Order: sequence, then structure tokens, then C-alpha cells
Amino acid sequence: MNTKAKNSAVVNNSSNAPKWFVNAQNVITTLNAKDERTAFDSVRLANQLFKIENRSLSKVYNELKNSSGDIAKAVAEVFRQIRISDF
Repeated sequence: MNTKAKNSAVVNNSSNAPKWFVNAQNVITTLNAKDERTAFDSVRLANQLFKIENRSLSKVYNELKNSSGDIAKAVAEVFRQIRISDF
């Protein structure tokens, strides 16, 4: 197993998770483990949480569902061709 220690958090790179996700999870774990966070740490934690949320399938689905203009026409064509479950 390929593991390494980073800021007292153990990282497991044996999964097929993308590197950005593993790094974001490491930052979140490290910052959540701190007893007291500085303002910079809090901003960094929020940014990592937003990074993961903005790449989630439900977020992408909701943005596409609420799109307008030319994108809405293309998305409507895709939704007619495939069945996507609601989140």
C-alpha cells in the first residue's frame, strides 16, 4: 500500500481517487484536527470544502438543470436522450 504522512494525517493513495481530491481531503482532515484555527486556516478549510462540493455530481446537475441560453438547449437535448436521476 502506498501511504505517506502529511501534517499528521495519513494519506492512502492506493485508491483511484484523483490527486486533487486526496490533497483536499488531507487539508480538510488536518485543519479539522486543529484545536484552534487562524483566519487563514478557516479560509483555507472553506476553500477546500467548496472545491469538493463544486465538483460533485449533484452540483453539476443542478447547474445544468438551471442553465439558460444556448447551453440550456444543448442540455435539454442531452436530457431527452438519457435518463438522469434527480439528486
